[in-house]
Amino acid sequence: MPQSLPPIVDKEKFKEKFTAIIPAYNEGKTIRDLVNKTANQISRVVVVNDGSNDDTCQQLVDLPIELLSNTSNKGKGYSLWRGFHLALESELRGVITLDGDGQHRPEDIPRFLAAYSEFPDHLIIGTRIHDLRSFPPSRRRANQLANFGISLAVGSRVPDTQCGFRLSPASLLRRLQLNSHR
Repeated sequence: MPQSLPPIVDKEKFKEKFTAIIPAYNEGKTIRDLVNKTANQISRVVVVNDGSNDDTCQQLVDLPIELLSNTSNKGKGYSLWRGFHLALESELRGVITLDGDGQHRPEDIPRFLAAYSEFPDHLIIGTRIHDLRSFPPSRRRANQLANFGISLAVGSRVPDTQCGFRLSPASLLRRLQLNSHR
């Protein structure tokens, strides 16, 4: 039985209380549209350029965002770590992460906010709507194994543990030791 989606909340109520973090590496073709759509949902958008060597940064110069740039490609984890540290310097309720390649729909952010309003201390993980058969077999098996293991560990079905579209409550991020980016 499919889980019902939470009702969409008034995004204006939460718009100022969340930061969107978008790690980006060579996303010049998708980043501008993604950032514009995200900024329609959340007031503060932080893009972490992970040492891109295309026009990713040029696509962002006139947009009302905060841009952090890594001097070289450090990886998604490091980029998220930098974004979390910046976001947590302010008072906020949570951080929403989206991948810079445009595979996530910023228009779904109100659904995350609705889920947050019901479960404010929970990590909320999106799910990519995809045909698993289009994944290479090794990646498909790895994702299925991760989904099974994590679902078993948390006692609830998590259909796409590897999805980068997430809402992390600030209370959870502050409890984690973010001293290291590993």
